[in-house]
Amino acid sequence: MNTRIETIWRDLSPFTVGFDRTFDALSILANSKAQNTNYPPYNIRKLPEDKYSIELAVAGFDEKDIDIEVSEQNLTIQGKKSDEMNEKPASIILTITDSEGNHIRNVKKNASNGSGRIAWNLRHKSYYPVRAGRAQSNRWWNPSGPYVTPGQYTANLYLENNGSVEKLDGPVEFNVKPLRAGTLEGASHDEYNSFRERISSLYIEMSKYQDEFNMMENKVQLLEKASMQLEEFSPELMKKISDFKAKYNAFDSDTNGNNARSEIGEWDKVTISTRVQIAMQGLSTSYGPTDLNKSNLEIAEKLFKKLATDVKMFKSELETLENEVKELNPPHMSGTGIN
Repeated sequence: MNTRIETIWRDLSPFTVGFDRTFDALSILANSKAQNTNYPPYNIRKLPEDKYSIELAVAGFDEKDIDIEVSEQNLTIQGKKSDEMNEKPASIILTITDSEGNHIRNVKKNASNGSGRIAWNLRHKSYYPVRAGRAQSNRWWNPSGPYVTPGQYTANLYLENNGSVEKLDGPVEFNVKPLRAGTLEGASHDEYNSFRERISSLYIEMSKYQDEFNMMENKVQLLEKASMQLEEFSPELMKKISDFKAKYNAFDSDTNGNNARSEIGEWDKVTISTRVQIAMQGLSTSYGPTDLNKSNLEIAEKLFKKLATDVKMFKSELETLENEVKELNPPHMSGTGIN
């Protein structure tokens, strides 16, 4: 019914002089239909002397961002952001190095007019995996790494603007000193830094294998769906995928713990991630790592060697399954890239 009204309105619109009330009624109905099915919303108004105006809601665009083109009987309105809208704001970057020239951390904030302040929280850079979007937090590690040890450090200040980096000031040397001596004698600075480097190395390697393992889960789901869209039905291949998924889930539960138990607060087995978190607690105080922290790091390092071997085995088996699926010409599986 509404389609018919739209057609009548378009046919009669050049001949509506003297029939304003009829035109207005048809216009309201047609506009109602158009606004329910089109975005952005718009309104057509009849003006004197057979002229019409179009009102278009284009929030977020300036007049200079709108292109209007009339071709034959078509009116095209296109919104396009200017290059200025796509520019990143200028940023101030503070870099920190230690007395031996080792890079400790970068600190970044948006530049602003007038005086400003940028601060370093006396921590190393984070070793948590880099991901797109907002940074994810980790109780012990992110968004910063552990505290630095007392000593001499150097700061430099830079301006980043549209991809260009300009040095503003530095180098400036300064000393980091403890506020007070601990009641108990803790680990030496060398022992603390050695322990920190072992944890960071293990954590980074674990993150790589965890990412690989997570990608396998997505690929198994793709293979399951693709197995139903092959050029021939293969129950044997479907069984292989199902068996692999069951083995994968059992390994995941054994390695990362049982999520169902964790959610209800039920005690679960101590995993390699738990061991690493306990070890990391040794870097959260000025006392340094204790025997408990050290023993958990040693256990985690041994567990990781087995985990790395197992993940490589799973990856090899999954690649074999994927090749078997591809031999039967499935549709493109999203995320698998170009062959």
